[in-house]
Amino acid sequence: MKVNDVMACSFPSWYEKFKKCTIKSIVIPLTTDVLAYMQDNGTLVLPEGSQPEPEYRTNTEDESDAYEDWEHCRTTGTSVEGPKLEEFNAKVNDAIKKLGGSAFPKLNWSSPKDASWIALNKSLRCSTAGDVYLLLKSSNFVAHDLTSPFKVNYERK
Repeated sequence: MKVNDVMACSFPSWYEKFKKCTIKSIVIPLTTDVLAYMQDNGTLVLPEGSQPEPEYRTNTEDESDAYEDWEHCRTTGTSVEGPKLEEFNAKVNDAIKKLGGSAFPKLNWSSPKDASWIALNKSLRCSTAGDVYLLLKSSNFVAHDLTSPFKVNYERK
């Protein structure tokens, strides 16, 4: 395929023409920080603030004894912090809200269909920015889109 042919298949190239025939979508351009995060092959750590804070219930019993039993299990290793992508997190979460509370992520050409195994719900349905990052960062199809979209990949299914 020629570069022009590949670009014609890009989501922004055809979506407006077929908007009435396809699912409602919101395009969010990737920033350089997000692109760098997506292309980093290091540890998979979600960006700070991309998941809601967990809510913990407190036990009404005396918990001091319970914590003493677990003191020996505390880790002393290093912790890895995720990147700070607050503005992009907000855009993704806002888009998910506008789409009814869940969304199907994709880049210009590919969806992360090869990464559903890593999602807690085993699907491509995302309800937080963290869900979106997890799928996109875990997908070989998305990695191909980001690194070499004009190179033919015969291994794709």
